[in-house]
Amino acid sequence: MKAKFYLPWIKYAGIIISFVLPSVLYLLNPFELEHKPLLSLVLSCLMICFWIIEVLPMAIVALAPLVLFPLSKISSLPEVAKSYADPIIFLFMGGFFIAIAIEKWELHKRIALNIILITGQEATKLILGFMLSTFFKHVD
Repeated sequence: MKAKFYLPWIKYAGIIISFVLPSVLYLLNPFELEHKPLLSLVLSCLMICFWIIEVLPMAIVALAPLVLFPLSKISSLPEVAKSYADPIIFLFMGGFFIAIAIEKWELHKRIALNIILITGQEATKLILGFMLSTFFKHVD
């Protein structure tokens, strides 16, 4: 197990920056926006900072608009929730679930090892094996 390089003061500085940057943006209003668009920009900036600095887990930050936008009266809960119910979101979610299952059961390793067993270990044959596996994937 690798030792994780961790400096707690960086995390605390990141948390402070996560609140200071949106606050300055709100107070200065450099783009001269009206109240709702400015508040939306500030909350988006806060979420981006939380995401980058990892103050909260990504799943919580991704769901934050469901709580923050109705509380700040930017938009109603049904309007915000509609964005999360888009069919593309469910498509991505299904793909992520399949990817997690493939990783958990190490199916990707099994597929790669079977390709190596069939084609051999030479570079050109390996490339051929992966090209054929991609071809058969798209033929279905």
